[in-house]
Amino acid sequence: MSMYISLPNVANTQLLINLHNSIDNGSIFLRPILTKISERTKGEATMSIQSQTSTTRFLLYWTALIFVIFILVWFLHESAHGFGFWLEGTHVSTGFNLVGASGKAPSDPNFTVELLNQGLTPGLFFGPVITWIMAIAFTVILLYRSQANFLSLIIGATAVSSALMRLIPMIIFIIPALSGSLPNLQDEQSMSLGLVAGVHLPISDAALDQLTNFNPSLFLANPSFYLWFLVSIVISSICLILSYRQLYKLFADQLQSRANKIIFGLIPVILFIPIFGTVTFLDNILRINW
Repeated sequence: MSMYISLPNVANTQLLINLHNSIDNGSIFLRPILTKISERTKGEATMSIQSQTSTTRFLLYWTALIFVIFILVWFLHESAHGFGFWLEGTHVSTGFNLVGASGKAPSDPNFTVELLNQGLTPGLFFGPVITWIMAIAFTVILLYRSQANFLSLIIGATAVSSALMRLIPMIIFIIPALSGSLPNLQDEQSMSLGLVAGVHLPISDAALDQLTNFNPSLFLANPSFYLWFLVSIVISSICLILSYRQLYKLFADQLQSRANKIIFGLIPVILFIPIFGTVTFLDNILRINW
């Protein structure tokens, strides 16, 4: 039995040495390129995280502004009712949600027993009209804004809140109305009572509730009943569309993705329920006697 050992010759050995040196030299040239790629990737990741954080912060600011401003708009709406009733010589109390008898809060008995519905009067008209004026005015101001700053966001929140202040109640009215029922009347419907044949003004809340519950067709079948409803729908919808379009334009950097745009647009609508709960709570705490 014999053993044979093959030793590398000089040429093969030199080839291996050259290949090893080439790899070492190549890594020297590739190292800066790889380093730059790594740094760029880390930088892009950092920018992505910062962008997400900035968008989240922006949406939180928007949420807080809508919540506070919507409540203030609601309070001004009710105060306008009170001022209108005061002008016509009717003494009422107002707060954050309901108009009632002077010196009483919603939790008190006979809160509304002293009030009579008289159709289109300053006391009834001033609430919606001040809200329409605010929606129009702040929408126009927003359209002339060119800077994406906190002031523009406040103006936008006021325009959106004022528009939704009348648009949402109109939607709440029309949905049951389409099925032939009138669970409650909003300001715009009460303003149209004088246009409905068969309704004798002034009328108490109890008598009006009886009519709307047992004979809703008396109102719903009369086209005049929808006059102020249409006015409110048109004003609120136009202001809302223009305001959102301008806000999306101004804050395009913060609302780059479609998901963020949808969230931004839905926040005021989603907040309506907790805002309603808040104004209902505050309505028993702060009252103004006119």
